[in-house]
Amino acid sequence: MIADSEKETFLFLKKSISDRITSVNRNRLYYRRRSFYAFISTTILAALTTVLLGINSVDPDCKEFIRIAALLISSVITIVNAYNSYFNHKELWLINNQALNRFYKLQFEIEFLEKGHENITPDKINELREEYQKIIDQLNSEWDRHRATSYTKPSDKSDS
Repeated sequence: MIADSEKETFLFLKKSISDRITSVNRNRLYYRRRSFYAFISTTILAALTTVLLGINSVDPDCKEFIRIAALLISSVITIVNAYNSYFNHKELWLINNQALNRFYKLQFEIEFLEKGHENITPDKINELREEYQKIIDQLNSEWDRHRATSYTKPSDKSDS
């Protein structure tokens, strides 16, 4: 049970958590797809390069074409790996996944309280709001840390 004076605040908190779950889940899925595409594309391209180099020793008529194709594909692998290293979508996927699980836990706690027969006090609402803010702050902190390490040159890291 919630006092009428706290009902609006409580409903606002519930909606904020629900909206944040939608947003973080969307980000999580985006980064998961990006991570998968980078991984699978380099794997396929590396396998294709191996096949081309194998064919190169079998068919001498296409030797120059196959050599150039293998070189180009290897260059694309390097570019995809550099892109993946720079953005590191897998880490962002995991960061968002952890935050999402914490938001789900908070959402469950609120739903559990609603189903209970106890009064939901202003102190409890404030405690839930603080946990919500703590999750957001941690997600932002992880994001900032990730961006800082992604954009730092290796020589810059050794100076700190």
